[in-house]
Order: sequence, then structure tokens, then C-alpha cells
Amino acid sequence: MIVRCQLCGNVTNESPSFQTLFQPYVFCLSCRHRYQPVYATEVIPYSNGLIYYHSVFDFEEDDPRANRLLFRYAKRYFVVINETFINNELFLWIDKNAFQTLPEWIFLIYDYDVVVWFSLFHFDFSIYEDL
Repeated sequence: MIVRCQLCGNVTNESPSFQTLFQPYVFCLSCRHRYQPVYATEVIPYSNGLIYYHSVFDFEEDDPRANRLLFRYAKRYFVVINETFINNELFLWIDKNAFQTLPEWIFLIYDYDVVVWFSLFHFDFSIYEDL
């Protein structure tokens, strides 16, 4: 069976298996290797507490279409939020815009001891030395 990769558009000649038969997105072997989830966690100290930063992929992708297709890998973190939610924690989804405008809104987290950030792609927060 010939299928087209939903990410890169390349045509692949892979035979569907029972595992892939009901998946809404079909990725070629190359894209499956490239977009292998890493699920990394960092702990970032800031003036009033700790930020637990979780990311799915260890790189950044600029293609909005790929971002939409790969968002399904973030589902794991929504399960974590549901299972571990504590009333005094703040949960934030960090995308490229939030990362680039961090100095404009970072003061909003200062009332919380524990802040949890999630992102699909990893961002290097070390460029912001003064959290």
C-alpha cells in the first residue's frame, strides 16, 4: 500500500500493520526517527521557588503544520497534569511566542512556589539569566 507521509509529504511503500491501521497520521520511517519524543525535564530555580520544565522534543520545529501533527505527543503531559494537580501550583503551556516574550510576563509567576511549564519543543531558558 502506498501512503504519503503527513509530515514531509514523501511517498512510502510501507504496509500498514494492525498498530498503524487506525492511526489518524501516517509518518514515514525518516520522520518517525527524526520526531522521536524525548520527554525531558529540567528544574529551573527562580527567585520565589522552582520551575519544573517539561518538553517533548529536544529541538525546535518552525513548521506550524508539523507542530499541529506532533502535538499528539504532548498528550502524556496532560495526563500528568490531571494526575498530579496540586492547588498551589501554576501550569503553563510554553510555545515559541511565550518563550520570546518571557520578560514581559515572568512577573506573573512570582506568587507561586511551584510552577510547571510544558512545551512541545525544547527551549533554552538559560538565555534568561535573571528569572
